[in-house]
Amino acid sequence: PPVTPADLSYYNTQPDAQPILVTGEITSEPVLADRSQQFRFSAQQIRLSGQAILKSIKGDLFVSTPRYPEYALGLKLELSGVMTAPPKLSQFDYPAYLARQNIYAYMSFPKVTEQGTDDTEFLNILLTNGRRRIKAALQQGIPEPQAALTIGVVTGDRSGMSSSVQTAFIQSGTTHI
Repeated sequence: PPVTPADLSYYNTQPDAQPILVTGEITSEPVLADRSQQFRFSAQQIRLSGQAILKSIKGDLFVSTPRYPEYALGLKLELSGVMTAPPKLSQFDYPAYLARQNIYAYMSFPKVTEQGTDDTEFLNILLTNGRRRIKAALQQGIPEPQAALTIGVVTGDRSGMSSSVQTAFIQSGTTHI
């Protein structure tokens, strides 16, 4: 469908790459890497550069932030930064990959201000904290690289698996495991 001013992706490229302010909530468990974390963010309001009023908005944004502080599913945030369409990678159609998940906007390393959580998100936060505890227990009790594989199978977190193991799963058609 056509993109309208009520859609987040309408504001992907502002003139002179001006920063915008987007408020909303983390709607996926953050994926942790050595120096960054990435998560899906559901936008609720937007304020363009030079404007004083927040406007209601709908749409999801893929966000990359520094590794620390760690954020959690259900956390409400205020993001300030330059929003773009998802970047094109040489070996992978990243915009198409995100589009299949209905994500058409991207923000890399914005300024983040935490706004708290909703009481209704208690179960999601509880599950996220449970996954973290399971991951920590597995890392303490099982040596690497077996720990990364076990964590991937038990919690779905593949961030600790080596690229060769992930490639082997893809080539064998067993990524779903």
